[in-house]
Amino acid sequence: MNIKYNKSQISPLTWFFIGLATGLAGMFFYQMGVRDKYAQERADADFDYYLSRKAFIAYQTESKPVAIFALSEYLANAERLRGKSRSFVATTDSPFWMLQAHALLARLYAESGESKLSAQHLEMALGFARATGTYPLMTNQASLWDFINHHYGTVSK
Repeated sequence: MNIKYNKSQISPLTWFFIGLATGLAGMFFYQMGVRDKYAQERADADFDYYLSRKAFIAYQTESKPVAIFALSEYLANAERLRGKSRSFVATTDSPFWMLQAHALLARLYAESGESKLSAQHLEMALGFARATGTYPLMTNQASLWDFINHHYGTVSK
């Protein structure tokens, strides 16, 4: 018997290494995508945390216009993040944090004489109070102001 060997055939071991290399390359590119998603979510969360701290501190230490600006920036960023998926990190757009931000803005606008804007944020704060389920008695402006006084004290600048 004369067996002829075809040199153009690739051995099974070679196919194994080709498959292994392809798998490793695919895993590398998948991990790059996951890491990119994590980095974006982490950047969003860090910026959200920065704006929330800046806003709530500004309410206690800065003038009314500065505090209004800081709280507005925080709420605008929270709205921007609302529809994004978060698999890795959490942000401060929970109803509790939104309740506080809108309540503080409502109070600042009321003290500034902006009754229309105050009423808008008051209504939003009361909506978030209902959404938390923790504050069933918070149904009007007086109860909201008591909530703010309890958490932040009476601050007027």
